[in-house]
Amino acid sequence: MKLSILALSTTALLVLFLPFANAHEHEKSVVPEAETQLDAAVTHHGPTESINISADVIGSVDLKTVQELEGKQVRVRLITIASGGKVAVHQHDDRPGLAQILSGVAVEYRGKKAIHHSPGSIAFEQDGDTHWWHNPFKEEVRALVVDILPKE
Repeated sequence: MKLSILALSTTALLVLFLPFANAHEHEKSVVPEAETQLDAAVTHHGPTESINISADVIGSVDLKTVQELEGKQVRVRLITIASGGKVAVHQHDDRPGLAQILSGVAVEYRGKKAIHHSPGSIAFEQDGDTHWWHNPFKEEVRALVVDILPKE
């Protein structure tokens, strides 16, 4: 429920403030390096490096006007996973978010559970979630990814 409110709040913020957002170009990494350094107690299976993916930051909004979120920003990215591409296994740490599939079909792995995401489906990513993504199909996957993270 808490993340649903986050999703709605994030969407409202995007509609209101995205025209004024700081636009960026292309990111070199989809997953923060620190999130790939998993705690030894976390059992995980998946790729240790991302391959055949790209991330373009559409924009970001400083959340300093919301006292509880001061020092944070909301970021919107378009993630493209080519056929055979993988997003490295990672654990969300102080970076909740959501990923909505725009086109293609992606498989998200959370532990041993494989979740197929098709256009329109949304994956909710909360603190502590460990997962990875794979596109085993011929069509590329495009996802709109919105997350809240410490301001750079």
